[in-house]
Amino acid sequence: MNVVKKMWLVVGSLLLMGVGYWNNVDHHIGSFMLNVLTSEQEKKAAIWLPQYQAIIQSKVINCVDSNLSDITYNKQDQLFYLVVNSPTKVVVVNEQGECLNQVDLQLEDTEALVWVKDNQFIISEERKFKVSLLEINPESENGYQIKDSISLDFLKDKNLGLEALAYNTNSQSIITTKEKSPILFYEIVGLVKNSLNRSDIKIKWLFKKKRFDIDDLSGMYFHSKTGHTMLLSDESQMLVEINQKGSTLSYIDLEKGLYGFKSSIPQAEGITMDDNDNIYIVSEPNLFYKLSPAQ
Repeated sequence: MNVVKKMWLVVGSLLLMGVGYWNNVDHHIGSFMLNVLTSEQEKKAAIWLPQYQAIIQSKVINCVDSNLSDITYNKQDQLFYLVVNSPTKVVVVNEQGECLNQVDLQLEDTEALVWVKDNQFIISEERKFKVSLLEINPESENGYQIKDSISLDFLKDKNLGLEALAYNTNSQSIITTKEKSPILFYEIVGLVKNSLNRSDIKIKWLFKKKRFDIDDLSGMYFHSKTGHTMLLSDESQMLVEINQKGSTLSYIDLEKGLYGFKSSIPQAEGITMDDNDNIYIVSEPNLFYKLSPAQ
């Protein structure tokens, strides 16, 4: 992006911030400006969310009544694993959101789930500030087995828990966050390796973000091809793409009339992608969405 474009982007952003403060201007105006001022080369190097359109909308997951919390894609069996926080369970669905299997969990307030490799997943218990590595096998007697766990008690703050998980395939580390006030990002290194030496597991503070133009963080996904991360916000009804430094690259509103949405996503809770870069979002109480790049 050349100097002139950067100057106009800064000026436009400041104007939007001022107008938005007084008149609550929709974020899609800012997204339009990004689309105009970002070069085709920069768009190709990003996920570039404005190119996406809703393909499947408000699909009811029949085996879930309510409290749907997250979704992750298993590259090994090419299925989607959804976590419910009450009653705690994992549900397996196909790319159409049709139920195939489920595993009951003896855990508490399971808020986030991410696939890492084989049949291994990372799961978080939000109010306990606990992250665990577990193996999920719906065909086995118990359905799952906890391999290791780590507590993040130092993050405890009133009623704000661990809201999202992402797996950085490049560094084999886990990214986790506190949902708001402020949004904090931490990296857990060594848990996926399941080392017997606890000193191999380290927790590193990444960064704090105050200005994502989002009020909370409900879901997260790391995109290994670009090294970028997608952030999902329920309260702001937005999906945001950031780079490794936390800078915003693109975003879309998850509202009626935009990007093919016939109705707004009521309470977006989880996000993932498949091998073809299709985006999948789940919402309370039990809704399934698919977004694909425009052809």
